[in-house]
Amino acid sequence: AVTLSYWGTNATQSSDWFHITDAASANTFADAIDNAGRPFGGATGVGNAINFAQNLLNTNDYEGNRKVIDVSGDGRNNTGASVTAARDSAVAQGTTINGLAILNDDANLDTYYANNVIGGNGAFVTAVSNFTDFGDVVKLKIGREIATPVPEPITIFSSILALGFGAACVRQTSLKGSAKAARA
Repeated sequence: AVTLSYWGTNATQSSDWFHITDAASANTFADAIDNAGRPFGGATGVGNAINFAQNLLNTNDYEGNRKVIDVSGDGRNNTGASVTAARDSAVAQGTTINGLAILNDDANLDTYYANNVIGGNGAFVTAVSNFTDFGDVVKLKIGREIATPVPEPITIFSSILALGFGAACVRQTSLKGSAKAARA
């Protein structure tokens, strides 16, 4: 299942959850990303984004045995919740946080992400020099995260950040309640 959200100082969910099962449903979600406009600007609230993404993972219509939040951006946390506290809380709930640092304005942002943003089982940071190469690196990053075959379908939670992109993966075991029929 996939959703889209934007964040900066605040965060907003910009699409319903999509259930991705094949190339066609993945393309439908990709179209939703292409058609979504950034609804606001603001500072870089990485801690706010992690808290928001964790809440979406905890309250969606799916149950998973693995949750991953992908945080991508071109800046350090400069507003809102503490990024390390948000990271530690998400990791304590069993979520892995990976990072994609856009080195556009900060050549050491990947080190900041490694020390402050990522956490959990198998967490990693990927870096990209600028926004031009961002799309290609996102594809490689998500491919790395879902490359391990599992018997259950993969869920991807996608989050466009104030100056970047984020995604979260949850290995699905079943849908919750009545949403099963609506989302199947």
